[in-house]
Amino acid sequence: MDGWALLRKAQEEALEGGVSREVAEELVGLGVEWTPLLCGVAHYVRCRMCKDVDLCWLLNAKSGLCREDCAFCAQSRHHRTDVRKWELVREDVIAEAAREAAAAGAHRFCIVTSGRSLSDEEFERVVSAVRRIRGAFPELALDCSLGDLTPERAAALKQAGCSR
Repeated sequence: MDGWALLRKAQEEALEGGVSREVAEELVGLGVEWTPLLCGVAHYVRCRMCKDVDLCWLLNAKSGLCREDCAFCAQSRHHRTDVRKWELVREDVIAEAAREAAAAGAHRFCIVTSGRSLSDEEFERVVSAVRRIRGAFPELALDCSLGDLTPERAAALKQAGCSR
């Protein structure tokens, strides 16, 4: 199928509810010169199909203090970046960020920290903040990305009100 026909087919399938695997695989094979046109098709489909936006508010609660070497992360020691560094913020700072997120119409609020895992004290601070936010903003879905979690820590987050 030529590029134009493929883009038309992808647009039709997307508007009908989903692009087939075959069409998706052909799209991947298009040359880079087709990228602006593919983006145009995606924009058209988005304008037609997506009237609402699901906003997720992310709080970088602990930044740049990571000893890991993840090549994909700007905060890792693998890269030479000017990432600002700070320890885990206070519980009231986390709660205030969640209040701002809810006021801005966010559907989800995510607490993210750098490093492999949090200390026990840091973890308890996050769990306490999650409980506080859940009580104040029950409509706000709560997510956490805190590095490695034991099953016990994952259960504690879930019990406090974290959904992901």
